[in-house]
Amino acid sequence: MADSDPSPAPSRPLIWRLLELYCQSHGLKLNAADALGHAGWIENAEGRRSFFSGASFDLNPLGAAQIARDKAHTIEVLSQAGLPVPVSLLVHSSSAIALMSRVHALCSDILTGPDDALNFAGRIGYPVYVKPNDGREGRDVHRALDAQGLSACFESLFFHHDKLLIQEEIRGRDLRIIVLDGEVLGALERQRPSVTGDGRSTVAELLKPLPEKVRTDSRLFHELTAQNLTYCAVPAAGTLITLLPVANLSAGGIGGLVKEDELPKAIRDAAIACSKALGLRYYGVDLLLQEQDGPGAAFRILEVNASPGLSQLARQGEEAAALVRQIYTRVFDALRQELDHS
Repeated sequence: MADSDPSPAPSRPLIWRLLELYCQSHGLKLNAADALGHAGWIENAEGRRSFFSGASFDLNPLGAAQIARDKAHTIEVLSQAGLPVPVSLLVHSSSAIALMSRVHALCSDILTGPDDALNFAGRIGYPVYVKPNDGREGRDVHRALDAQGLSACFESLFFHHDKLLIQEEIRGRDLRIIVLDGEVLGALERQRPSVTGDGRSTVAELLKPLPEKVRTDSRLFHELTAQNLTYCAVPAAGTLITLLPVANLSAGGIGGLVKEDELPKAIRDAAIACSKALGLRYYGVDLLLQEQDGPGAAFRILEVNASPGLSQLARQGEEAAALVRQIYTRVFDALRQELDHS
């Protein structure tokens, strides 16, 4: 009995597809560590290897990348380097504090818990942002309007995370800047998912054209409530309704490229300075550029990503896709140079 025809191979990730083309034109061998091509390595003619996993490459030192993955550590390192960051507090769950106190008795006195966070938020003022300390892609990031909302965040988020970061709310333009070896390769401005009222449609009707991941996000209800809206409300024509507390493209945000001459020098310099502060070669800097009168650029660095994913950006149009190809070509060039000189 003949074997049935094999199923079509699943689509490979963007990084794999671009690496495949690059390796073919540069005499490198590309090897997969899994069937989907999410991880693997490139190999030169001498057999030297450079590994990748997802959007992580053999460019950043492991210790530096681990620091960048920890949001609280990143904020502390950047602050000590003199770079502007939001007022922040790392909060541990009560169960995590109790567990660690069994090993180190002083933990109960040193580690901050939910009560400390409520006092902290009361001092700096609401709203505050609450996010998993090791979170990514805007997942589980909430905006608490008051003490009751903050306590509700703790109740839901501490079920999945032991450590949360509480930060003051910073309003302004949400920017991500991609840096490699002290050079800004690209920048984009991200906007939170939103709809605009037309004076006739309900909020529920305005939501229908949006991606399912936005319409079904549990945070949507809270954002509408904060704007005194319900799904049945009919917003006035021209009313902008924000839907989520984050602008991450992976969460449904919209991204537009920022031209090089539109990026303030202070922003560019700060993004590059993150390399020295954190010991990274390739990374993305997320920051908020605050609107203000007068000269200068007021901003706060929210976090630094040692493995910035660009696949969502590549879906924002051909110009954005072309920039993503250029960035990854530069990254691959750096990997090849490492192989040739190792």
